Amino acid sequence: MRVRISATQYVQPDLIVICGQPAFTDETDPSLTNPSVIIEILSPSTAGYDYSGKFQLYRQLPSFEEYLLVAQDQSRIGVFRRMNDGRWLLSSYEAQRARSAPTLLKGTRVRTKARARLRFARVPTKERRP
Repeated sequence: MRVRISATQYVQPDLIVICGQPAFTDETDPSLTNPSVIIEILSPSTAGYDYSGKFQLYRQLPSFEEYLLVAQDQSRIGVFRRMNDGRWLLSSYEAQRARSAPTLLKGTRVRTKARARLRFARVPTKERRP
């Protein structure tokens, strides 16, 4: 699912968490406008863009509070959190600590080998007439 940053900028995160009801644009191809947490799985070809370019774009969203960057080739998670004063704090978790990196999601924890219950939002679609 793509996320709308501005009228001309869209991105496609690997995983999105929404706190509350999802908000979508009123476009032919609706885009999400209110992600709270975004998770990117890092690969050698995208890691630089995920850390810099995408993070700069995501920070423009008022609802965006936390950014998790998960390495796919090692046990490492980077967690950026928006502080009350607007600054972003980076916490890094490696090896055993990466399995239970704390997040701001109401005291929940991200567990790399745990089962998760997911609820999928229905994406609005426009009726297409022939």
